[in-house]
Amino acid sequence: MVNKQKWFTRIKRRGEIFSLRWLSNDWAISLILFLFAFLIRLPYLYDVPRFIDEWREIELAAQIARGEIWPLHNTSHDIGAFHNYILAGLFRLFGFNVYIPRLYVMVTSAATVVVTFWIARHWAGRLTAVFAALLLATNSMHILVTHMAWSNDTTPFFVGLAVLISLKAMDQERRSLWALTGFVWAIALQTHPSVIATLLGVIFYLARQFGWRAFYHARLRAGIAIFIAVYSNMILHNMIKPLDSVLWVKRKGYALNKEYSIQGYFHNMLEMGGELIRALASAFPDGKGWLHGISSFLMLLFIIGLVNGFKRLFHFRNGSFLLAIVISSFLVIPMLNGQYKFYIWTRYIAYLFPLCFVVVAIGFQAWIWSWVDRDRIRQWKQSLQFRSVLAAAWALILILPLLHFYQYTESYIQSGKDNSAEFLAVETLESRYTNQTVIAVDKQVKQAEAVSKMLRVKGYRSPLIGVDPNEARKVQALQSNRIEKLDVTYKRWKNTFEQHQPDTVYVLSLKNKRIVTALFGITWIEGEIIRGKSGKQIYFIGRIASFDSFTNHSVSFKRPAKH
Repeated sequence: MVNKQKWFTRIKRRGEIFSLRWLSNDWAISLILFLFAFLIRLPYLYDVPRFIDEWREIELAAQIARGEIWPLHNTSHDIGAFHNYILAGLFRLFGFNVYIPRLYVMVTSAATVVVTFWIARHWAGRLTAVFAALLLATNSMHILVTHMAWSNDTTPFFVGLAVLISLKAMDQERRSLWALTGFVWAIALQTHPSVIATLLGVIFYLARQFGWRAFYHARLRAGIAIFIAVYSNMILHNMIKPLDSVLWVKRKGYALNKEYSIQGYFHNMLEMGGELIRALASAFPDGKGWLHGISSFLMLLFIIGLVNGFKRLFHFRNGSFLLAIVISSFLVIPMLNGQYKFYIWTRYIAYLFPLCFVVVAIGFQAWIWSWVDRDRIRQWKQSLQFRSVLAAAWALILILPLLHFYQYTESYIQSGKDNSAEFLAVETLESRYTNQTVIAVDKQVKQAEAVSKMLRVKGYRSPLIGVDPNEARKVQALQSNRIEKLDVTYKRWKNTFEQHQPDTVYVLSLKNKRIVTALFGITWIEGEIIRGKSGKQIYFIGRIASFDSFTNHSVSFKRPAKH
């Protein structure tokens, strides 16, 4: 009997260690969560995803840092310039380092994990809050989205922070908290106009809870005044150019829903819901194998967790606040956005990830407590087996997304689509040439715009040269002979080389390097081939030593002086 009591005592002590009761400080937990999230986001940060147009926003930030321009909006006229000014400040502090932009966004991504912990902590215990934070920390879709340096990629952090401060303000009813709430919501809206959907949910919830007269109260008026002041740059812009942000959204069109119909609206709503659940479960759409099959099954588990979580939240004070934001998002975004595909378009709904993981964790709270509650040790053999199975399930839910992410990134790199060659090219050029050097980038290289703008951020003059890829495809589609196609290419490069300067450095695709070398009899110096991590040859970097005349071509070419 005594031995059995000693055995139960040892089990209890192990339970205390395993239930993390030694971590009694929420701030210590927050620090550990941040470091954990930071470390698992750091690998492949600069490799995956590939650049699209994030360097347009970064170049604008560099221009701000140099005092060349003071914009009211981002490169997209519907997005505020807050992100650009933050990056400009970082450039001023740490220099024009091309690694800063993605690192900044990644830091906000890790901080979002901490914010998720505190939102869950508002209603639940530590272990439930840690579980919610870990769900976000290991979520592959959140990692992918926040591996890019767009303004929109910081939206999940600022929306999560605004939700947390709003909850504190509603509980404590302090004017300073309401003012801070208005400040953070304005910053969130600066990052992307999709935040309008959440703000409508916030306004509806406040009106329903406190009545419309609450907006005339001094506390809320302070928050509204701060919100207007912080968002005043966009208000001013749309006063100078009436409704320019709205007109810009209509002009860009790549994500705008153009088919306004009841059927299209509900179709978009269904697409949005499906993509959200896939993202929460880290289910890659093109994934193969039994592990991806498990992730598809987990989608059902997350649906159950969301439903159960929202039901449980109704019993907490302001628990329906999250539901108001989620419902508002599902009502508004499908009217505006017609794209919900992995993973570029997933960023438009990524701000829902932290909130949904909080709901899921609370939904599974009963299961979590059955795992750690020491007072429920009955029939110890069955209890131990059940806890082992449950622990394995939680470990699978947390580890599987990371496994998918690392497998995806490795295949991405092996395909040669990553950014390693771009960073290596910029580093090579920076180590060889001063800012006075003109570095011309071939329009047909893999990431021409990104490379050119990275060099401009570093302070180089970096024009794009040669034949535009779209024009090249049209030339290839011509029903003409090879000489006529070659003639079009020759004329364009002839115009380029007529403006050649002796100190110009060229960044060319391997194909175009061979073509122009043959066409114009170019002798290259300081030539180097840049390879990506996959080992594939991506870029040729070099200077022109001399031209030889191309006498066999029908178009005459005046040979520049040799140097």
